[in-house]
Amino acid sequence: MQLRLRYGAATATAEFRPTRGFVTELDIKHIATLQRPDEIISQALDKPIGSYPFHRLFRGSGEVLIVVPDQSRRSGSEIYLPIIRRRLNDLGISDAKITILVANGSHPAQTVEEMQATLPPDVYDRVRIVQHDSRNKKELSYIGETKRGTPIFVNKLISDAEHIIICGTVLHHYFAGYGGGPKMIIPGCAGYETITRNHALAIDHSRLRLRADCNDGKVDGNPLQQDLREAFKFINVTFLLHTILNGHDDIVAAFAGEPLQAHAAGCRMVDDIYLVPIQEPADLVIVSCGGHPRDLNYVQAHKSLHHAFYAVPRGGVIVFLAKCAEGVGSETFLEWFDYDNPEKLHHALIHHYKLNGTTALATMQKARECRIIAVTDLPSEIVTKLGFTPAASLSEALGMASKELTDEFSAYIMPNGALTVPTLKA
Repeated sequence: MQLRLRYGAATATAEFRPTRGFVTELDIKHIATLQRPDEIISQALDKPIGSYPFHRLFRGSGEVLIVVPDQSRRSGSEIYLPIIRRRLNDLGISDAKITILVANGSHPAQTVEEMQATLPPDVYDRVRIVQHDSRNKKELSYIGETKRGTPIFVNKLISDAEHIIICGTVLHHYFAGYGGGPKMIIPGCAGYETITRNHALAIDHSRLRLRADCNDGKVDGNPLQQDLREAFKFINVTFLLHTILNGHDDIVAAFAGEPLQAHAAGCRMVDDIYLVPIQEPADLVIVSCGGHPRDLNYVQAHKSLHHAFYAVPRGGVIVFLAKCAEGVGSETFLEWFDYDNPEKLHHALIHHYKLNGTTALATMQKARECRIIAVTDLPSEIVTKLGFTPAASLSEALGMASKELTDEFSAYIMPNGALTVPTLKA
């Protein structure tokens, strides 16, 4: 059979010889709609969940702050931002009173070209655009502390805003449970110290691993998600608009209204679309992130690797396609791989946590428990440092994998690894 899997902006192809075991494609539900995306957005705004309609909330308002995701997360901003802007204008709120804050989190600032690719011209050219910088303390305000000891520093635009609309999309997140919603503020618009203290809650203090309660789709009992939700209550967010995308990044649904209620409704739909039940793990999992921007860098691409890990047994093999054109994606990630023994690493993660320590720890766990063959633009020395085996092409990776397996090996193919979450049936 011919494999065609997305790799950056291109497609990787290879022949895959069927085995005596099962070969199954794991992908999210195919969802299509005859509704235009602008109609979907308008209906969500007109019939919000748990709040007054959009026009009633914002009529007569002064300034409005709109929070949007950065380029690493597609959400359909080119569709919903012009609609929101026009509606605010119709309510007497001029462009001069609208500000867009790009929730970069700890990510580097976007270039002009990158912002223009996600923000439509009738928004980019008309309203004020600000990029959040988590390390610029002059732009941050301290607004309190959570019961778990996380100091809450947020962008001053957040703390000073009369009205805040948070926009984005709902996704699963491998240790926060879900993306979107409260995560648009923390880490999206939070200070570096706030982000690190919150993320450190995912570290298991008794073993060298992430906490069992910190995984995809987990909210109750997830200390990290509960911490950021507590912090979210310190902020007066007026309204939320989040989209649901299918495997082609088309908007198939939208939820709007009171932030936590609307986000929860989106989470339920995401579970229905993106959770894929499996009867048993497979000896081999071939996973693509789904292409750009989901394999922009390793920190983003790791989410797909994490999902593949749900579907492979200990000692199994993962073929991992992730272009990573922008490298690792973190200045503090690779240093975690310099510790000469696990005990020192664990102590450092607990007592001297730095950002992306969770991703490093999760990577190490996978490399210890299965063979990972990576097709990537990352330098081979970095691939090896991560504990992976580099391969120059998908064909080479499959050849290497076949040498590790019997003639009766089973396989899963995941063309949209960033979205697809395999779930083992009880």
